[in-house]
Amino acid sequence: MDVNKMPVLSVKLKVPKPRKRYIERNGLLKKLEDISNCKVTVIKAGAGSGKTTLLSLYALKHKELNVRWLAIDESMNQSLVFWKYVIESLKEELTLDVPSVLSCFDGNMPEDFLWELLSNVINNLNLEEELVLVWDDFWYLTDPFLIKTIDYFIENLPEQVHLVLLTRNKPLVYLGLLQVEGNLLLLEEDQIRMSTEEGKEFLVHTIGLQEDDKAIEDLVSNSNGWVGGLQLMAIASSKLALSRDVNEQVIYDYLSNEVFRYLPEDVRQFLRKTGVLAYFNKEICNKYVPEFSFEKMMQAVLERNMFVIELDEEQQEYRYHSILKDYLVHLVGEDEQEEIILRTKAAAVYHEIGDDEESINQLFVIHAYKQIMEQLLNMPQNAATFNYIMKVPMEQIQYNANFAYQYFFCYYTTLEQKKCNEIYEFIKKHFKNDPTYQAFRHVDLFFDVDWNYKWVSIVPLDQIKKMPFNDISKAYLLIKEAYFLYMQDQRVEAMEYLDLAEQIYEKKGNYYIEAFVLAEKTQILEEYGSFREALTLYRKMERFLEYVPTLRSSYYIGIAGVYIRQLKMAEAKEALDNSKQYFKQTMTNMQSAYLYTFAEYSYIMGKEDVTESIIIELGKDDMYQNIYFSARLLRYPIYRGNHRKLAAEFVDKYDKADDIVKSNETDLLYAGIKYELGEFDVALEKMETLIAKARKSQNVSKIVEGDLLKVRYLLEQTDRVRELLDTFVEAVSYAYGEEMRHPFWFEKETVKQVLAKFKEELKGRLSQDQIYFVESTEEPQAEKSISRKGLYDLTERELEVVEELKKGCTNKEIAEHLCISLATVKTHMINIYSKLGVKNRVAAVNKIMHKER
Repeated sequence: MDVNKMPVLSVKLKVPKPRKRYIERNGLLKKLEDISNCKVTVIKAGAGSGKTTLLSLYALKHKELNVRWLAIDESMNQSLVFWKYVIESLKEELTLDVPSVLSCFDGNMPEDFLWELLSNVINNLNLEEELVLVWDDFWYLTDPFLIKTIDYFIENLPEQVHLVLLTRNKPLVYLGLLQVEGNLLLLEEDQIRMSTEEGKEFLVHTIGLQEDDKAIEDLVSNSNGWVGGLQLMAIASSKLALSRDVNEQVIYDYLSNEVFRYLPEDVRQFLRKTGVLAYFNKEICNKYVPEFSFEKMMQAVLERNMFVIELDEEQQEYRYHSILKDYLVHLVGEDEQEEIILRTKAAAVYHEIGDDEESINQLFVIHAYKQIMEQLLNMPQNAATFNYIMKVPMEQIQYNANFAYQYFFCYYTTLEQKKCNEIYEFIKKHFKNDPTYQAFRHVDLFFDVDWNYKWVSIVPLDQIKKMPFNDISKAYLLIKEAYFLYMQDQRVEAMEYLDLAEQIYEKKGNYYIEAFVLAEKTQILEEYGSFREALTLYRKMERFLEYVPTLRSSYYIGIAGVYIRQLKMAEAKEALDNSKQYFKQTMTNMQSAYLYTFAEYSYIMGKEDVTESIIIELGKDDMYQNIYFSARLLRYPIYRGNHRKLAAEFVDKYDKADDIVKSNETDLLYAGIKYELGEFDVALEKMETLIAKARKSQNVSKIVEGDLLKVRYLLEQTDRVRELLDTFVEAVSYAYGEEMRHPFWFEKETVKQVLAKFKEELKGRLSQDQIYFVESTEEPQAEKSISRKGLYDLTERELEVVEELKKGCTNKEIAEHLCISLATVKTHMINIYSKLGVKNRVAAVNKIMHKER
C-alpha cells in the first residue's frame, strides 16, 4: 500500500441492512417513488424517526437501481475528506482513472483546485442507468466552503443522478430553485411518523412484543408515531409516554430509568464501554474489551431490540443508532477520567487495525494533543493528515519541536503566508532556547524579502542527522538548508543536501518532499545554465502536481523561464498561460513571479511598453526595491544606455548595498551600465571577476552572459582580436549544448558585429551547427519554436502524446516515456480527441498523419 494513502473505510459506504421482520411502510415507499423524478430528496426528521431504515428498505425494494450510500460523521465536515469518500462511492460510474483521482486527495489540495476536480468528476460520470446517492446524517456538514462545493455538485448533476439527504435539521445547501422547478422531494417529521396500524405491526411483528391489545394501543398512542420512542418503550415495557417532542435530557433519563437499569450488569458495562466506538466488529471488540464474549454480548443486545444498526451481517459489523450512541457517550462523559481511558484505548485499537482516521478522532475528543502530534508524525502525509495537523491548536506545538516543523510546512504547502508568519513568530518565541532552534531559523525564507541569507550559517549534515526529528522533518530541513547553500553559490553542496532529502522520499514516499526537491533543483539548474537537465526534472516534477497542486503555478512559471532562456517563445507563452489558471488572488508571490517572467517574455517579443508598465507595478512591492530581485528585469529597459534615470538609481543602490544583496545578476547589470557610462576599467574588472567566479562555480549561464558582455567591450579593442575570438567561442561552446539562445539575442548587436567581422575565422573554430545556432537567435517569434502548432491547435505536450500514439504505445507506456501520470495521459487523450473530433486513438493518428502529409 502507498505510504501516503489513508484508506477510505468501506464501512461508511455500505448500505445498512433493514432489521429482520421489518414492516412494509407502503404509503411512505410509494412517496419515495418520486425520488427518480427529482434531482434532490430531503428527508428531515429527528433521531430515531426511521430515516435510515426507510431508505435501506427502499434500496432493498429497488434492486434495479444503483444506490450508493455514504454514512456521514463529524470527521467528514471538511471538503477534502468528504469528497474523497464521495468519489470512492462513485468509482463504478466514473470513466476517470479513480485511483489517480483519489491520489489527488493524498496531497494537501488547496480549495481552489477542488472546483476543477469536481467538474471533471461530474463530466466523467458514465451513467447508463439511474443512480441514487444517499447521504445519511447530512446534518453533520456545516463547513461553509464544503457547502458551496455541494451546491455546485447539485447544480451540475446529470439528470440520471438523484441525491437523497437524510438529516435531522434543515440542510444548509441551497434548494430554493429546485423547489420552484418541482425538482425537490421533501419529507418531514409529520410525514414519516408511523400510523397506528404501522405502530402496532412494528411492536408485534418486528419487536415481537407479547402484550394484550390495550397495552399495545397505549404504547402506540403514547409514542405519537415516533418509532424511536416506540422502540424505547417496548424495550422498557413502560407505559410512560415518550414522543418525539421530548428533549434530549428526558430521553437520557428515560433510558437510564426504564431501560439501562434493568439490563444485566455485563451487558450494561459492554454497552457503556463500546458506546464511544464509531463502529465495531468481533476483531475490534476482542482487542478493546477482551473481558467480554462478543457473540454473547451481541446476542443479548440484539435480542432486546436495542438500537443497533447492522452494517454487514457476514462480517458482523455494527454501529449504534444515534439515540443509543448519544446516550452512551453522555453516560461516559459524566466521568472524565473514564472517558479518557476508554477513548485512549479505542484510539489504540483503531490504530492497530489501520484506521488512523478514527483513532485520531477519538484522541481529539479528549484533547490528547501530545499523543495526537506523535501519531500524526507517523501517519501517511495526505489531505486527511494535513487537515488533522491544522486542527491542532498552535499553542500545543511548543511541546513537540518535530511536529512544529511539519506544522509550519503544512501551512506553507497551502501558501497561507499570513498563517506561516504567525507560526514562525510563535516558534521564535517558544523555541529560542531549544537545542533544535537552529533548524527553525529562517524557515520563513520564501516569504522574507530582506534577503540576508548569504550570511546564514548552514546546519552541517552530521548535525541534521543527530537532531531529534523524524525523517520527514529532516527532509524539510535539508531542503531549506540547500536553498541557503544555493544562495551562497555552493551548488555542489546544495545538490548534495537535496539528494539526501530525495533519498528520504524514496524511503518514505512523501510526495511533498520530492516535489519541493525537484522545484529547488530545477531552479538551481536553470540558474547555472543546465537547461536540458532542468527540463528533464520538470518532466519528472509534472507527475507530482496531482499530489502537490500548490506547485502548479511555480512549475509553469519556472519552466517558462527555461523556455525563455532557450528562446522557445511559443512554449514559454503556453506555460505562462497555464500558470494563470492556478494561482489565487491571495498568492501574491506567485503573481509577482508571473509578472516578472511575463515582462521578460513581452520584451523579447517586442512589447517594451508592457515590460516597462510591469516594472512600474512591481516597483511598488517592497521585494523589488531590493536590487537582488530587480536586476535581471531592469537589464532590459536599461540595455545599451537607455533609461539613464533607472540606470543611475540602480548604480546608486548597488554602491550603497551590502554584499549580501549583490549577486551575479546585479554584478552583470552594474558592469553593463558602467561600460555604457565609459567607465571601462571598472566595467572590465567587474566582468573579469564575474567570469572567473562563474567558471569556478561552473555557472554556465553567467560564463556565457559575462563572455558576451566582455566581447562587446573587446570589439572596440583592435589589438585584442584573439582574446575576443577565444571569449566568443567559449560562450558559443557552453551555450550550444544547452540551447542557450537568450544571451545571444540580448547581445544581438554584438553578435552581428562579430559574425560580420570574423565569420571566416569562426568557421575554423565552430561547427556549422554552432554557427547556425548563433545566427538563429536574432528574431525570436512565438510561431518559430513550434512549427507544428497549427496541427489542430494541439499543445506541445499533446503533440508529444501523439508521437507516442504513432509508435503504438499504451497509455501506461506513454506515462513512463513522458514522465507523467496515467491520469495526465488520459486528460491529454480526451483533449486530443476533442480537438481532432475523433473517438479513438487510431482515428487520431490517421487524422494527424493526413494533415502532416
